[in-house]
Order: sequence, then C-alpha cells, then structure tokens
Amino acid sequence: MRWGRTLVLAVVLGWMGTGCGPTETAVEVPVPVPEEQPGPPAPETQQPSPSEPPPSKEPPEEHPSEDPPPACLPIVLSCEGKSCGVVSDGCNSIDCGTCAEGEQCVGHVCTPREECVPKTCHMLMATCGEYPDGCGGTLQCGTCAEGEVCGAILPRTCGQCSVTGDLGSALPVQRAGTPSGGWAGSGYGRDVRDIYQWTAPRTGTYVIGNLGSGPESWMKVGLDACGWTPAPGPTPEHPNRYHLEAGQSVYISIFGDGERLGWLVSYFHLGIAKAAPSEHGLCTDRIDNDGDGKLDCWDPDCGGSPECKVDACTDVKLGNALPLHATLPKGLGHDLFKPDCGPTGRDERVVSWTAPEPGKYVFHARGPAYGISLRSGCLGEQLTCDVGYEILGPDSYTPAVVREMAAKETILIVLQGSKGNDDLPFGIPEELFIHEWVPTEGEGLCEDGRDNDGDGLIDARDPSCPNHYEW
Repeated sequence: MRWGRTLVLAVVLGWMGTGCGPTETAVEVPVPVPEEQPGPPAPETQQPSPSEPPPSKEPPEEHPSEDPPPACLPIVLSCEGKSCGVVSDGCNSIDCGTCAEGEQCVGHVCTPREECVPKTCHMLMATCGEYPDGCGGTLQCGTCAEGEVCGAILPRTCGQCSVTGDLGSALPVQRAGTPSGGWAGSGYGRDVRDIYQWTAPRTGTYVIGNLGSGPESWMKVGLDACGWTPAPGPTPEHPNRYHLEAGQSVYISIFGDGERLGWLVSYFHLGIAKAAPSEHGLCTDRIDNDGDGKLDCWDPDCGGSPECKVDACTDVKLGNALPLHATLPKGLGHDLFKPDCGPTGRDERVVSWTAPEPGKYVFHARGPAYGISLRSGCLGEQLTCDVGYEILGPDSYTPAVVREMAAKETILIVLQGSKGNDDLPFGIPEELFIHEWVPTEGEGLCEDGRDNDGDGLIDARDPSCPNHYEW
C-alpha cells in the first residue's frame, strides 16, 4: 500500500473560542487507497467491412443424433385379463394359451364359438355342380347325364341346350310369343328360355333384337346353343349388330322372368334383318334396322316420319265402329310407353280407334287388367290415364277413361298388364269396350256389361243401379 490521494476530513476539535459553540476546523489527512492493478486490455470491437454481409441472426443448425432409433420399445408383458393368443410388444412375446374345443379367441379372451350351419344342395335348389357351403366346406350336388349341361337353362340344374326352333336363313325374321311357349314361371323366381337357331345367308352385318316386355324379357346371342361364346359384333353404340360369315349359325336365347308367381307372362318379339345405315324409311317394321338399340319411331332417324303418328306402334287397328266390344289376341306384349299413372315397366298392348262423329266416349277394359291410357300418337302426348287395380278389395275398380273427340280423330289406346314392379295376377286386358258416355248408369243400363258413365264401376257395382251391391 502507498499513500495516495489526500482527503479533507472535518474533525471536531472541541470547544474553542469564547464559548460560542464548537468550532469546525478542516484538516487534510492522508488516507491509504488500494493501488489499481493493471488488467488485460479491453477487446477491440471489429467493425464489419462495407463489402462483407452482416452476420446471420438465425440460430445454428441442429444436427440430429447419429444414434439409430431403438428397434422396439419393450413393455412389461402379461397375460393378466387374457386367456388366449400371443401378446407381443415388438421385442418379445408371450403365449397366453389356446381355447378349448367349441370356443374361439376373440380379443385374447375365449368365447363360445358361434355354430356355423352349412348350406345344403336343397337350400341352394341345386341338383348339379360344386358350391361352397358357407362354413369352409364344399357341396357336391351331383353331375348331369350325358347330353345335359349344369346350368344350361336354370341355374344349378341339369338341362339340355336344345334348340326350340330353327329359323333357317330367312330375312327378315319376326317371331313373337312367350318363352317356353307358355307361362314364364318356374315357381322359384328363375328364368326359362327358348333357343332359336339362325344361319347367315351370306357374309355381312346383321341386326338381331328383341322388342320385349320390359326387363322381364331379355336376349343373348351366342355361337353355341348354351350361349357361352358370344357372337361377334356388338358395341355400346350398336348393341344389336352382329358380324357373321356366310353359313355361320347363331343361337338366340330368349329369356323370361318367372318371378314368384307362375302365372305371370313375359312376352318377346324377336327381329332379325340385314343391317341398314339408318332407321329412316324403316320406321314401322318393329326391327332395330341400324342396330343402335332404338326402334322405329323412337330412333331420331325417323323424326318427322308420317308413319310415326299411329302405324309404327299399333298392335291392332279397330277402325271406327261404335259401340265396340273387341276381344284382343294374346302374345303381343311389349313395353313402349311410360304412363303418368301407375308404375312403369309393364306389358302393354296398343290399339288405335277413330271417332266416327264428335262426341264424348268411354274407354274401359274387362278381364284381368291393370291400367288404360290414351295417347295422341306414337310420339305424341298422353291424353289421360287410369289405374284400376291400385288396391285389391272394395276400392278396386275397372280402369276406365273418358274423352271428348272430334269426328275422324284417331287416338291410341294403351292397355297395361301387371307384369313388372308388382306381383299382381292381372295380365294385359283381353277385352276392350268403347261407347258413348252417359251421365249415370241408371235404369236399363245395369246389365249390359259396360261402364256407361266411366266411373270404373260396371252394372250392379255402380251405386246408381237399383240392383247395386257392395263388394
């Protein structure tokens, strides 16, 4: 230590002078102060060069660990609460046991096994072929005799792909009827079919189509009787065109749906012709001449054709007789129109009638019937329609419509059957009545078999008749 700076201290020296109080006297007293030790020089702040960019303020990049992740994460394995199966954590595993007979392991717990009931050939309605039984086994349902094929006509059933008829090489061909020549019902809701053979007279393109009654009547064309090999030619744009060599035969299978009621009928209308580039000029022959799937007046090629007024879609022309009681032939069903009343996709029959003079007329069916509608033409508008059998019982009635007509006016009468969306046992009406309208059934009109006032109630069913009775 050395003497450093001199500090001035005020020291009280006591009472001095004449008694005026204490006197303060300043005295310089040297005080020792620690000598400052020399330290390291302060670092100089380096200024960045004007040409150098300022240092980045981003945090330094973190480098991942070079150590690989663990292959598994072991846990404490235990069979507590478990009675079966293998428990694993990815590193190790333990076996918690197996279940007894009649049990199954579900979520590591043994539970009673649900008994599997295998199907039988009888349940599958199968008399031939092999089929899974639903429980891991295989059913052996038998084999077919020589000359028969399993599934030839009905699924899982032996049958012969025998030709129903040979159509030869004639052109054009039109054949109408019902599959198997009668009822199209097997009792099990399965298809029955007819097989027709036709031979191309020369090499070329032909059209083969079916004007059937909705989805219940359908067709396939093959090079063998069973139809396993499709005939060549159809495309999405031309589904009814086939390219055949001279002398080549095709087999046309016409199917009908029996549904669940054996008395329902499916109709077909088979047409074969030499393919044409357009339907124009061929609008009334009931054949899809260009093979595009559009028939006659329903093909845009026939737009504006005068035949499309009535002729193209009429099954029966009734003339202008009045009153009229017509019995209509069977086997003319198809599905051309979609009425506004009742379901669509039904068999139908189309007849035309011309009014002999102006008046108000009643049109009604009798016999099993579903509906009736009037149209102005094949491509014209629907004028009116009525569904008689919407409900079976006291609310059911005969389908009938009333229409005022001008003299020599021709209309189409569309009679609907029940084939299609419902299982009602009413086919296409077989009887049609046309007569002048009267305001009430009344005296003298209650036993003529007609719905004279067009209310859907005939004779004694009509409350206006004196012999009226309730259903």
